[in-house]
Amino acid sequence: MALAIALVLPPCSDREQGTLFVVIAVTALSTIAMVAHPVLVQVMGLNDIKSGFLIGATIHDVAQVVGEGYLISDEAGVIATFVKMVRVALLPVVTLALLPTKHQIDMMMRHELRAIDTNGDVLDILVQTRRNAQAMKRFMARLIV
Repeated sequence: MALAIALVLPPCSDREQGTLFVVIAVTALSTIAMVAHPVLVQVMGLNDIKSGFLIGATIHDVAQVVGEGYLISDEAGVIATFVKMVRVALLPVVTLALLPTKHQIDMMMRHELRAIDTNGDVLDILVQTRRNAQAMKRFMARLIV
């Protein structure tokens, strides 16, 4: 799940740091959920089926899901494991659906220069795929003349 989220992040220079953050955050939240679930299940008065669904739907790691599910009961363990396996099976589908297209990536990687007058009206726009100082100077010179 964490790497699937990191896969759909927009391309940037510090992508490795973003991926690391996502993995750490998801693992930490999953561990917190694993500690909080037994209390939550008791307070909410959930039966084994609902407990299993909650565990399978919210915990990241398969081993944590199986362990916590069977800690509650055999039925909760089976339901939790099934829900988690469905989540894992749907990961490629969701990842492909969220994956940005080449056009969207190209649009993210463009540099835009806007010329705005004192009233805030846009006079002209220069869009480039990379920074080009000469093109910017020509753009500004054309507006001044």
